[in-house]
Amino acid sequence: MTLIASRYKLLKKIASGGMAEVWLAEQRGPGSFLRRVVVKTIHKHLVEDQHLVTAFADEARLAGLLHHPHIVRVEDYGEHDHRPFLVMEHLEGQNLKQLASLANGQDTTLPHRLILQMGIQVAEALRYAHNLEDEQGRPLNVVHRDVSPQNIMLSPNGTAKLVDFGIARAASNQGETQTGTLKGKLAYLSPEQASGKKDIDHRSDQFSLGVVLWELLIGSRLFASDSDVGTLKRVAFGDIPSLALYGQHFPTRLIHTIDRSLKRERQDRFADCGEFAGELRACLSEIGGAFADTDYHAWLARIAGHLSVPKPLPLLSEDAVQRTESVPAVAAHTQEVDAMLKSHEVRDEPQDETVLMPAFPSTSDLSEEATQISRISPNTDDDLPTRVSLRVVGTKTRPSVAGFEPVAEPMMHSKGQGRLLIWLVL
Repeated sequence: MTLIASRYKLLKKIASGGMAEVWLAEQRGPGSFLRRVVVKTIHKHLVEDQHLVTAFADEARLAGLLHHPHIVRVEDYGEHDHRPFLVMEHLEGQNLKQLASLANGQDTTLPHRLILQMGIQVAEALRYAHNLEDEQGRPLNVVHRDVSPQNIMLSPNGTAKLVDFGIARAASNQGETQTGTLKGKLAYLSPEQASGKKDIDHRSDQFSLGVVLWELLIGSRLFASDSDVGTLKRVAFGDIPSLALYGQHFPTRLIHTIDRSLKRERQDRFADCGEFAGELRACLSEIGGAFADTDYHAWLARIAGHLSVPKPLPLLSEDAVQRTESVPAVAAHTQEVDAMLKSHEVRDEPQDETVLMPAFPSTSDLSEEATQISRISPNTDDDLPTRVSLRVVGTKTRPSVAGFEPVAEPMMHSKGQGRLLIWLVL
């Protein structure tokens, strides 16, 4: 087994992405000191890429400033054989994607009280990060940019922890994100992220958390499609069905709270995640209050005790995404209508204990990796990102894809037909 910095023994690779790999490790010290930690290190073949090394250092610098009970703790940063590494606390438990798949395998969802309690804890963690200041008292304007089920862990007692500030934006960062670059998982981007805007703020994270909560409450994906292009089209143009469509299940206050967090115009959302957390807390009180650790243990034992196979959440049907009629505050629907809103033709997705992923996954496979779509010049090297154009025809709420073609001209706009230039990893 590899020994990092003479004290971290790598035991098992637990994840790998385009930039780095993550290992379960043991920290050893004097007097038989031993504990488990998680070590994240840049891939060997990328250590000469100064941009990635700078981004990794930015992550470490920011993580060292974050001290909150609902944010994963970073404990060390260093370099071994010219490879930077980051050491984090080892979290027992499962992430929300795993738990949602486990529940969906038994045709159920996570308990609503658990969902709201987790949402409160993550919103509070985001509020703390958004208000973070440096040692001189200057605001760092942190934006996580990758709030998603994979990046929210639940401990064995049901406590939420937000992980992976690897692509977070902060004033302390040495590296710069180029205008027109998207960072984050496509299905959880905010509209302003999807447009490639550089001036995103804390309200972008609020929208992403709103997507997570919507999916867990409904038991279906919101924006995810069977391709990256389809997902991005839904984020940019698709309708967002209100929880009111499931009015028989949800109190009016909860409907309004989730709907407000998912407003396309950021000025229409909550002022900050603290206000969002406050509304979620009021909603939780309405449906029975806190979900105790004993409640979580009992639910997890019941779910894990069955032999059913975990099943990814189904995709939302195209009919639901293209719905343009206004939705009343509460609208009771039949089971047939509720079922219509979900598409159960879901292709298999990679497990979270990811085996080695290629640096640039194919667009024919919907990747749950944090996706980066960058505007760069066309390149004939098949291993590099290639620029393509997605021609969008129709209205803003009902676009249709006419086709793809390589382009060299700049983006153009017109009332009848728009041309949306998208950089895809091919």
